[in-house]
Amino acid sequence: MCTLAAEETSSWLMIDPWEAFQNYQRTAVVLDHFDYEINMILGGVHTQDGEHRDVRIMLLAGSDLISTMSEPGVWAVEDLDHILGQYGTFIIERAGSSMDQATDNLARWRNNIHLIPQLIQNDVSSTKVRLFLRRGLSVRYLLPSAVVDYIEENDLYLDDGSNSEKEKGKGKDNGLGKREDVTM
Repeated sequence: MCTLAAEETSSWLMIDPWEAFQNYQRTAVVLDHFDYEINMILGGVHTQDGEHRDVRIMLLAGSDLISTMSEPGVWAVEDLDHILGQYGTFIIERAGSSMDQATDNLARWRNNIHLIPQLIQNDVSSTKVRLFLRRGLSVRYLLPSAVVDYIEENDLYLDDGSNSEKEKGKGKDNGLGKREDVTM
């Protein structure tokens, strides 16, 4: 789905499917993987004047995820030190999440935490998209069309783990926020 979204909306984004083909990996391990692949295997980047530079790998996350980092016991301190100390993060503000409170609790890594304020109210998240789909609501115009088509073609997120059309609430999104019954 990320590849479909990038193909439809960008000519300069690259998608690496490595994480999707792994069993669960901690965020620190994923960042280490990309650091190795980009800086060691690919050799970083080469500037127009021929200079070689390593790429700085950083975590991009919504403020809702970052707020979990400030909750005791949710993240291992060693992982936080690795993620925020070695790599750093860009935090995108999300409605309903307090960036100040989250970053206050992560003050130790303040120099590696960069806040991106939300200039236009947008609280679309993968959690909300899945919830909309389970409730039979349309996600068209929230996601790139190719991603919506893929989700519909594969009947994704209609129910928590169920594969039967009857249990999924039948049908496909007609793009207008309504479900159309499908005859099998």
